[in-house]
Amino acid sequence: MQEKLILVKKSDSICTVIINRPAKHNTLCPELLQEMTAVFRSLDSDSSIHVVVLRGAGEKVFCAGYDLSIVPAVVEEVTDKTTQGQAVTREEDLMNVAMEAICDCRCPVIAMIFGPCVGAGCDLAAACDLRLAASTARFAIPAVRRGVIYPPDSIRRVMSLIGVGATRELVFSADFIDAARAREIGLVNRVVDSKELVEATYSLAKSISCNGPLALAATKKAISKYVQAARLSPAEEEEVQKLAMRCAMSEDFQEGIRAFLEKRQPRFQGK
Repeated sequence: MQEKLILVKKSDSICTVIINRPAKHNTLCPELLQEMTAVFRSLDSDSSIHVVVLRGAGEKVFCAGYDLSIVPAVVEEVTDKTTQGQAVTREEDLMNVAMEAICDCRCPVIAMIFGPCVGAGCDLAAACDLRLAASTARFAIPAVRRGVIYPPDSIRRVMSLIGVGATRELVFSADFIDAARAREIGLVNRVVDSKELVEATYSLAKSISCNGPLALAATKKAISKYVQAARLSPAEEEEVQKLAMRCAMSEDFQEGIRAFLEKRQPRFQGK
């Protein structure tokens, strides 16, 4: 029997949501994203839950990003639809739908980050309301190293946390930063020793859960409205999406994926 990709554990008014792909470094895949969306939408209507803790299975990796071994098939499906003149609806953009389900969840969501938090993992953390990281955690957004653009909505979420300059540093360099630097730029709220992370996270969750649930939900909604106030126009969003598609259909992107899977440096040709 195949293990569930998302585990849900409830204790009093706190719910823990666990990305359960430890053998794959808790990477994301379409099935997992669909399950995550369903879980957070169900929690949104569960009045017994006041706070959600999101984590990866185990204490080695929070989320190593999207499972790149399946990216070519996903891109091919999207490309086929685009070639046939069919639009990819927002509901079919599983990554963004899952992130929005976290952002829109009535309850405050706390990310508990052990180990690497990479690519889509950074977006996952940014979608949460608060982030606590182990001192050994590391963060990177290596999209350009794969020859592809970091998704525009993901850029917006990260940039709303750390600002334009720090976002450029992360996405242009594609280098890892340590937990101390992540705290310095505002990517995480707190950094604690690995042995203290679980206790620190649930101590904060319990403190939040004691507050008025209606007031918590209203406050989260108000903050979200202000954060989302600056959005692209439909024309601007279409322009960015076309740029992203151009990268996804490029030879450079195919080379970037091959290089990652073959554990070597990519040889980009700019086409």
